Amino acid sequence: MTESPCSRIDPEVMFPHPSDVSGIEFAKQQVCGACHVRAECLEWALNQFSRSDYGIFGGLTEDERKELVKSRQLGKAERLNYGSFPPKNKRLTAAA
Repeated sequence: MTESPCSRIDPEVMFPHPSDVSGIEFAKQQVCGACHVRAECLEWALNQFSRSDYGIFGGLTEDERKELVKSRQLGKAERLNYGSFPPKNKRLTAAA
């Protein structure tokens, strides 16, 4: 997905407010409509381990994807557990 059209634009374009009809249509038609990895993007967004609850992925809004999840009977998303955070004195500091 690093070669997709959405990877070269402001990320906020792909996460329009649900009431922003023109923003949603722009993302779906102008960005996703010309994308060569649209199908892969949608499958990634529907995958139970990487399921995205927000934004436009594969040309579909979050509500459209929820309907697709139901119709495909994909079940609930599985959130991966990477374990607990280490104690503050054992954490790495952020690079500058």
